Amino acid sequence: MSVLLENKELFAGLSVLYVEDDDILAQSTIKLLGNIFKTIDRCSDGQEGLIKYTTKLYDIVITDINMPIMNGLIMAQEIRYINPNQAIIVISAHDDNKYFLEAIKLGIDGFIIKPFVIQDVISILVKLAKNIGNIKELESYKNIDISANNDFLEEYSDAKTCMAFKKLLKTKEKLTLVLLNIDNFSNINDAYGNEIGDEVLREIAKKLQMLSFSDIDLYKLESDEYALVNTSSLDIGDAQEIAELIISFFNESPIAVDDDFDIELSVSIGISTGSSIKVLNEARSAIKDLRMHTKGTYKVYDSNSKYMTTRQENVYWVNTIRESIVNENIVAFFQPIVNNHTKKIEKYECLARVYDDDNYVSPYHFMDAAKETRVLPVMTRSMIKQSCKMFAKTNYEFSINITNDDFHMEYLENYLLRQTKMYDIEPCRIVLELLEDIATLQKGSILKQLISLREKGFKLAIDDFGSESSNFSRFLEFHPDYVKIDGAFVKNILHDEKSQVITAGITSIAHQLGIKVIAEFIHNKEVQEKIESLGIDYSQGYFHGAPSREIEPEL
Repeated sequence: MSVLLENKELFAGLSVLYVEDDDILAQSTIKLLGNIFKTIDRCSDGQEGLIKYTTKLYDIVITDINMPIMNGLIMAQEIRYINPNQAIIVISAHDDNKYFLEAIKLGIDGFIIKPFVIQDVISILVKLAKNIGNIKELESYKNIDISANNDFLEEYSDAKTCMAFKKLLKTKEKLTLVLLNIDNFSNINDAYGNEIGDEVLREIAKKLQMLSFSDIDLYKLESDEYALVNTSSLDIGDAQEIAELIISFFNESPIAVDDDFDIELSVSIGISTGSSIKVLNEARSAIKDLRMHTKGTYKVYDSNSKYMTTRQENVYWVNTIRESIVNENIVAFFQPIVNNHTKKIEKYECLARVYDDDNYVSPYHFMDAAKETRVLPVMTRSMIKQSCKMFAKTNYEFSINITNDDFHMEYLENYLLRQTKMYDIEPCRIVLELLEDIATLQKGSILKQLISLREKGFKLAIDDFGSESSNFSRFLEFHPDYVKIDGAFVKNILHDEKSQVITAGITSIAHQLGIKVIAEFIHNKEVQEKIESLGIDYSQGYFHGAPSREIEPEL
């Protein structure tokens, strides 16, 4: 404690975000550090911490790893995306090389194992505080405002210019922000290399400086972002005129690189007014809103736009899902799958529902929010456990949807084996349906897991085959047991000749490779008869039964 007091002046101006789900530990830590820092805000899980981070500027983030909803490393990764230079300390009960390596990859500033000695934490805090103090002191001697220093454009430092911008956000009550982002900038790095990419960024800064807008300060932010800021009386109309001028300027002025060649580029611009980190988030949201439809133009932040309405709905579902997980309101429903040869129910698909406002809500409403908050693995584990329990004393086969995040977390095989052992279920009765968000198997990790799961006896199915990321190479990569034809073809199969041809083609190729075919969205007798005429093995849809919390007794 004496070390903290000796260095009290280092901490006096610093704000801390502390994320810890252990209430007792959190209370004792806040009691120790609360009077040292300027502010210390506590959140109880990674999702809450990430949301808090987007509303306020923090000098240091301290986080546990294993927490409900979103773990500390995932939160840290998202924070690094928002601010690559954020100081982060990770405290974990896991003395595991995997966690340690993940922390290193993220550039974590400190990694401490529980139970920890308080002196270790203090030592890291002192070191971080000194580094932050040095940066602030350096900034007090240098004018990092690009608009006032043309020479600085030649050798700008992202960290310094970002720091200057953050300082502005802290000190100004209101500003108008014109945020510029280069369209498809990653393509330039891929095509010409990072060195040329950096040169392009410097040339863009020079060109923006040349425009010399009155009462506008220019800042270079992370990656390919530039902020043009007015802190006096610039209205939205003036900001739009500036945006139009910038867009026209870059449309007509390619970037010359080393006098050898020119690179043509376009920019997307978001405009917002306000204060603190909120104004930056709103400008970034305006760019995302814009890019839902087009690029190379500008958009003023509009809280009532369709994009923002969807985002607001996602916030609702984020909170609803969080509460559902805590209260175990993620519920498994089961839809029958009929063998078209025997006409009997042979298997079921297990489908997640969220209990909300006295209703069971389908993933159509909450899936985007679940993906955004990275809680899909939590939902998958719940579905595996509930499904194994339901089918434990039956002979039915049952399928469970698996996402990219489930493979990324690399927990599936061990968890499945534990559950099958607990409920005495043969792995061959479980079918893992790979959702279309698993866009590629070229990365060895996913394919390696699939092969291992097959070796343990689990079956594999490709869901929604024919949708945006499906292709026949999947059949060769891991040879699935089943392929489920995308419902868009089945819905129109009676009247759309193309749907019939595509469905028949998929079925023929699958059968030649020994893969069974399942058709979803069977909604009436006529569609069922058409599916049977094409030789499809199984049918699923409301014609055979709606998703239900119960299953049919075996005959």
